[in-house]
Amino acid sequence: MDAEVRNRLEVVWKRLDLGLSDSKRLGKHSAIRDGRVAGIVRKWKYRTRKDADGPFSRTNRFLPQKMQKLKPLYVNMVDVALEELPGVRLRDLEALLDRCQRIQEGCAGALLDWDERWNNPLTLASKGWEFSSLGQTGKLICTCCCCRKTLCVDMKFDTEPTESSRKSYWINGVINAHDSSCPWRENQFDLDKEYYLKESNLIWDITRMHRSLLNAPDLRNEDVARSYLATQQLTQLKRLFSCGDHSDALVVLLRGYYFIDNEPKIVQCAGCFRKTFTENVWNSSKLNYHAKWCRYRKETELPFMILKSLRKDSEDNSMTERLHNLETYLEDI
Repeated sequence: MDAEVRNRLEVVWKRLDLGLSDSKRLGKHSAIRDGRVAGIVRKWKYRTRKDADGPFSRTNRFLPQKMQKLKPLYVNMVDVALEELPGVRLRDLEALLDRCQRIQEGCAGALLDWDERWNNPLTLASKGWEFSSLGQTGKLICTCCCCRKTLCVDMKFDTEPTESSRKSYWINGVINAHDSSCPWRENQFDLDKEYYLKESNLIWDITRMHRSLLNAPDLRNEDVARSYLATQQLTQLKRLFSCGDHSDALVVLLRGYYFIDNEPKIVQCAGCFRKTFTENVWNSSKLNYHAKWCRYRKETELPFMILKSLRKDSEDNSMTERLHNLETYLEDI
């Protein structure tokens, strides 16, 4: 071991309050025995790159000697894991929504007794299941995006299902259908933090609406906005999105919908992927076309959360209050 590496290790060791009672601990066959240090090492994202034949790589034969320090001598373990398990993206919201949409649209012609908590397209997608086919008997066939095991979803109960029977089906059917070594068997996409509306994930909806407004159709109807938004509130939202002539389309987007291929007559929910006519969104103030488990089930929640966030940003808070708000925000992420 060269002197530079030895000095760096000594500094790290002292900062961890471990001390160097024995210089032999830095020898060739030394091992980190302290639990705190071992925990830190296990969490490292990188490991030393190896040659094809096994030993650690110290030089790069494609670079001259003076440029040896420029080459990456370490492997990104996250990239390695994604190559070995390409279907495991536990925090990828877009991948979750893609699986959910495929299941929702794939079983549109089947009468499946979904419930709000345990078994529905969203919860299936959150455990890594994606749509495969729909059987002639109305059974939904799903495939794990990682272990490629098959799940046959039969949600037609002979009697009225209870909470315990639905939970049992979730555990014995949905979870245990994964391979024993599949990461999705023990893990699930965090729906509370990443899917359902929170201040920490509002940026996803703001981005969604901003992109949709770039090519939004001209509806010329703002009557529905006055049913739950005051004129001043709607003006604030118009200014935020710079929507101009598309303020009528903004109201539709705030309810969780988006226009399919810029068609003004049909909209689709961005959370549960149910489709309906735009006229229904305008005129049916009492009807809710979102699924019970949908992110936008409470249609008025999103605009008021955005307005609340705007008020927070406009307040002239002291440095202490701003730091406290930042701490609260980071805790919610």
